[in-house]
Amino acid sequence: MTKLRALLTVTVCVVLAALGAACGAADEIAQRAASAGSRTLTVSFAQEPLTLDPALAAETDATSVLRLTHQTLLTYADAGGEAGTELVPDLAAEVPTVANGGISKDCRVFTLRLRKGVRFAPPIDREVTARDVEYSITRMLGEPLATPASPYTNISGARAFRAGRTKAVAGLQVLNPRTLRIRLRKPDAGFLYALASTTTAVLPKEWVARWGDVVGRHPLGSGPYVVSSWSPGREIKLAANPNTPAESAGAAAGIRCVYTLGAGDAVAALQRGEVDLLGEAIPQARLTDIRKSHTWRERLVEAPRLDLCYVYLNTLVAPFNDLRVRHAVSHAIDTAALEERLSFRVSALGQVFPAGMPGHTPGGRSYAHDAEQARELLASAGYPDGFTTTLYTHDADPMPTVAKAVKKDLAAVGITVDIAKIDRAQYWAMASQKDSGFGIGLADWAADSPDPTAWIGALFTRPESGGANFSFYGDQEVERLLAAAAGQPHPEKRLALCRRMQECIMHDAPVVPLYQTVRTTMHSANTTGVFIHSVLGLDLARYGKTAGQ
Repeated sequence: MTKLRALLTVTVCVVLAALGAACGAADEIAQRAASAGSRTLTVSFAQEPLTLDPALAAETDATSVLRLTHQTLLTYADAGGEAGTELVPDLAAEVPTVANGGISKDCRVFTLRLRKGVRFAPPIDREVTARDVEYSITRMLGEPLATPASPYTNISGARAFRAGRTKAVAGLQVLNPRTLRIRLRKPDAGFLYALASTTTAVLPKEWVARWGDVVGRHPLGSGPYVVSSWSPGREIKLAANPNTPAESAGAAAGIRCVYTLGAGDAVAALQRGEVDLLGEAIPQARLTDIRKSHTWRERLVEAPRLDLCYVYLNTLVAPFNDLRVRHAVSHAIDTAALEERLSFRVSALGQVFPAGMPGHTPGGRSYAHDAEQARELLASAGYPDGFTTTLYTHDADPMPTVAKAVKKDLAAVGITVDIAKIDRAQYWAMASQKDSGFGIGLADWAADSPDPTAWIGALFTRPESGGANFSFYGDQEVERLLAAAAGQPHPEKRLALCRRMQECIMHDAPVVPLYQTVRTTMHSANTTGVFIHSVLGLDLARYGKTAGQ
C-alpha cells in the first residue's frame, strides 16, 4: 500500500470508526484516490471554501466543489451560452411541467419525482429519498446563519417555521419515498430554478447528526466525487464516488483543488505543467501576453458571465426624473469604447438582459451612441447648456476606470460630472436608500440563476429602501407583466412576457446598460472538454484529464 493510499485510508477510516462502520468503503475511496494518479485534474483557486455546507456555502469556489460532492433536484444542460440555461433532471426523474403533472396550472404546486437507485456516498451508502430532500430544504430554511432568498421563503409555512412558530414547513409534503410535493404561498413559475441551486443540495440527516456544526468540513452527498482529504489552507482532494457509475463519474479520475497560489503564480504554475486548470480570472497583464501567444491562446477559454454593469439614473431625483434626460444619458455613453478601454475583459451591452440569459436579444440595442441626439434631448428638457452632477461609485476595480469613461462621454454632451468614490461596503448601503440623494451612479449585478423574472424583480420593481433597485423605478405595466409571468407555466409564453418587460424598461431608461464581464480560464494540454458554463462557471465534473502531467 502506498503512503498516499495509507494516509487517505486512515483519514476516511476515522470517520467510519466513529460511525461504527467498516473500513471497506474507506479503502475503496482511498484506492480510487491513489490510483487516479496522472488522471487527477489539478485546479488552482485563490479562495478556499469557508464551508461546504449547502445551507451556508455561497461563494463561487465553494459551489464549484459542492457540485462535485452533492446533487440537486434539477441542474443545467451540459452546454455553453444560453443553451446551458436549460433545466435538466439531476436527482429528479424529470423536469416538472404542467403536461407531466409536475406543475399546477396556477404555478403554486410543484411535484418532484426522484430517480430510482441514486445512493449517498459511503459510509452512509443508502438510497436518496424524498424524505432526504424534505430534510435538506427544511434544514436550510431553519439554519440561523443562512439567509434563504425569496424563492424559498415563498414555500407555504416557511416564514412561520423560520420564526419558530411551527416545527415543520407546511408546504413540504412527502407523498411517498420517491415523491415530494412543494406548495408555494403565491405563484412562481421560476421556482424551478431555485431547485437547481446548491442551497437545496441534498445531504443525509444522520451525517449531519454525526458532525453537527462542522458538517461543512465533512461534506457528503450523492455527487460524482467524494472528498478524500482536506488540508486546510492548502488543498482539497476528491476521488470518484464508488456509488456513481463509471460512465457518469466524470472523465477525471480524481480532482485536486489547490489554494496556495495567487492568480499570477497560478498562470505560471499551469505553464510549468503543475496545474491543469485556472479557477480564477487571469490577471490582465498575463491575459494580454496569452492572447498573443500561439501556444497558450489555444488553451484560453472565455465566456460572458450572467452579470451586468450599468449606470443607474434615480427617477426620483432631478434632473433624472425627466425621461428626456435619461434618454440623453443613454445616447451619450459609448459602450463600445468602454469595452476597448477595459481591454476586452467585458462585452458591451445595449439591453437589460445579458447574453446567455433567456430573453436576451443578440445584437439588440435600444440607444445608439449619438452625442448630437443627446444634446438635442437635453435642450428639449430645458438644459441647452447641460448641467452639473455627481456620479457615485464604489472604489473597487474596475469601477473607478468606468466612472472616468462615463464622465468623459457625458462631458461631450455638456454634462459636467464630479466623481464621488465610496468604500464598497458602505456604498451599497447608501445607494439602496431612498433618501440617499444619489442621482446617478454605477452598479453591477450578477444572476443567482438564469431566471429573467428574478432579474427584473430585483432591479426594476419594489422601489423601496434596502433593495437593489437603485433607480427607484416603478412601472405598473412592468409589475403587471411580472405577475403574469410568475403565473405562466409555459416557458415560451413566459419568455414573451419577459421580453415585453425589457422593452418597457429600456423605453423608460432607469439604467444605461454598459457591459457584462467576460470570465477567463486556461487549461493544460492534458485537460479536455473545458468550457465555461453560463450559470455554473467551471463545472469541474464535466472536464476530463488524459494521462500525463
